[in-house]
Amino acid sequence: MTKEERFALEKVSQMKPQDRGVLSEMATQYYFFRRYDKAAKTLARMIDPNDVKLEDLMQVGRAYYNGENYKTADSVFNDVIKRSPD
Repeated sequence: MTKEERFALEKVSQMKPQDRGVLSEMATQYYFFRRYDKAAKTLARMIDPNDVKLEDLMQVGRAYYNGENYKTADSVFNDVIKRSPD
């Protein structure tokens, strides 16, 4: 993704901050270019607080982990454990 394409996606995300399609594309591109912290933050924006899916939280945790932000990844993974049914 070029700098111009990233800029365009960020601009669109400002106009439509909760558009899942835009957020998903941004997160994918951040992850692909190893900008894991931005990928994790973008993935977290996609999570509906009223309908949290464990798979979504795992993606956020993995992105933080791959970005070597282990403390935050650990917090996210602990949240997954708490929400997991026995």
